[in-house]
Amino acid sequence: YQGISNLMQASISVMFVVPMAPTTLHHALGLVQYLQNHFPKAEGVLLETVDPNREPLLAPYKASAEVAQAIFQFASRKRWQFGFHKPRGIPACASHGLLRYQDLLTRRHQMLKHLKEEISRIKACEVCAFSRTCPGIEKAYLDVFGPSEFAPLTQQQLLKWAPKKSNRLEAKSYVSLSSFSQNAEN
Repeated sequence: YQGISNLMQASISVMFVVPMAPTTLHHALGLVQYLQNHFPKAEGVLLETVDPNREPLLAPYKASAEVAQAIFQFASRKRWQFGFHKPRGIPACASHGLLRYQDLLTRRHQMLKHLKEEISRIKACEVCAFSRTCPGIEKAYLDVFGPSEFAPLTQQQLLKWAPKKSNRLEAKSYVSLSSFSQNAEN
């Protein structure tokens, strides 16, 4: 607590990274609220999703998307920056419309293209609007949770997702941060 306070008094930008693991998922929003209440001058919060190859720490994407949406809406209301710490994030097809973002999808797709042996295409991929650009879903994730939570995205859904300007943290070399475009005002 004192260390974080000292950093902020020294005008050092502070971003909190919150893990999205099964043991922390149901406490994540409360933790972010606590951090914002005690350190309102911090820059914001980044969510850390777990690599599917680390199975014991893996949380279901849909549950993670629900928590991420609540955290992103809270952070937006408090004028905090928010996003995912790494490009992996949560696939849009697993969030069921809860998370609407553009540039993170592009980065996720680019990252996964380099991991071809670890990726698998599922039935939902065949009719998804991202079928040409998305390489698929991590095999390790599918081995644990299966394909049932994935729903293909339609062109109509994508047209409703208006791209937002880049998050201002992008200029500070937070290259893995999404410019989450969920309409947080509603």
